[in-house]
Amino acid sequence: MIDIVSDPVVHRSIYQPLAWLLYVGPDQALPVLSFLAASIGFLLMWWRRIVTLLRRALKSIVAKPQSSAKTSELKRSSTAD
Repeated sequence: MIDIVSDPVVHRSIYQPLAWLLYVGPDQALPVLSFLAASIGFLLMWWRRIVTLLRRALKSIVAKPQSSAKTSELKRSSTAD
């Protein structure tokens, strides 16, 4: 049986392609964290408007069948008068 840890050929062939994932230095982390901070800052600045737009969109999607039924009832009642 081959011991993966003690056999250098097997050890190198399995783990070497993934070795670049182990190093995360400041030159890789700073741009990612900067983008994350900018995204969170944008959301925090416009949070109230974003939530308002999402609520309006959700209400318009959910309320469309009800509003069409109400308008048809209003048309029927106005023509009956």
